[in-house]
Amino acid sequence: MNASWRDTEFAHRYVATLLGWFAEVLADWPRQDRDDLLRLLARFADDVAARLALPEEEEGARAS
Repeated sequence: MNASWRDTEFAHRYVATLLGWFAEVLADWPRQDRDDLLRLLARFADDVAARLALPEEEEGARAS
């Protein structure tokens, strides 16, 4: 067993734990609230990805 395998296994367990925790937290939310959260998180992720894709000089111009 090498270090990278252990690191990968730890990462998988960590993500599984987080996803389980989030599923428990959201279990009692109404379907519409979960759908709204998913929609807004997807929009946020798309906006972040678009921002990261901008050239640095364009990012600076938008901040001004």
